[in-house]
This record gives sequence, C-alpha cells and structure tokens, in this order.
Amino acid sequence: MNHSTRVKVSFNIYGDQFPLDMVSLRMEMSPSYSYSKGEPVYSGSDELIRYREETVWSYSHEYQESLDVNEQLHEILYLTKGKEHVLHSIKKEYSLIFRINIAIIIEEGITPALYFHEPLIRYVHSIGAEIDVDLYANPYKDDE
Repeated sequence: MNHSTRVKVSFNIYGDQFPLDMVSLRMEMSPSYSYSKGEPVYSGSDELIRYREETVWSYSHEYQESLDVNEQLHEILYLTKGKEHVLHSIKKEYSLIFRINIAIIIEEGITPALYFHEPLIRYVHSIGAEIDVDLYANPYKDDE
C-alpha cells in the first residue's frame, strides 16, 4: 500500500463525435487513452454496462508522488504549448470542450499545494479550457 500523497493531471478533449486520429495527428502526440461515442462499456465479467455518451481524447501520466500540483500541471500543459492554433481550430471545427483534470490522492492527511500561478490561469483561459479537481482523502492514523 502506498502511503505518499499522489497527483495525476490530464489534458482531456471532449466532444460529441470527432476523429480521434485527426486530433492525434494535428497535436503531434498520441493520447494516453481515448474512446468514441457509442462504444460499449463492459463490466469485469464482460457484462454490457452501457454505451459511451461522448468521444474523449486524453493525455496524462500515471500518478506521481507530489506535494505541489503545479509540477504535474506544468509537465502536462508544456506539451500543448505552441499548439494553441491547433486547439482553437479543432475546438471550433468540432465544438469541443477542453478540461484539465487534477486528481489528488491524499494519504495520511498530507495535502499537496493546490494553487494556480497567473501565467497558468492566462494560458488555460487562452485555450478556453476548464479545470476539474478531484480529491480522494484516505483515512490516516492519529498520533494517539
């Protein structure tokens, strides 16, 4: 069991239907995962649960031990820098939503710094992205 606080940041593109291969080609990077609207979703026992309601292209790294979310934010967003014209173009062409997801697993009450520098806020605004933060606080032992 891992007892260090971990952070995962992903850059996600959501839309009704859009060509995933085209996004990868124009972004010059492959997604960490993707799926298309209408794809089936199965349970662990191969039972059909539902069908995907949207198309998603997502880039992220695995969870990393961290006490400052900005380390992971800068690492992921650095990959989109210089591609703003591509992002604006595909967003307009396919009515897409950009969302930066920050997932934090808090262990033993040790929380990472969670703040956004002005240049980051300006960049996120310039590409028309949203920020979503998910917190998962695991129980910890008191010093009693």
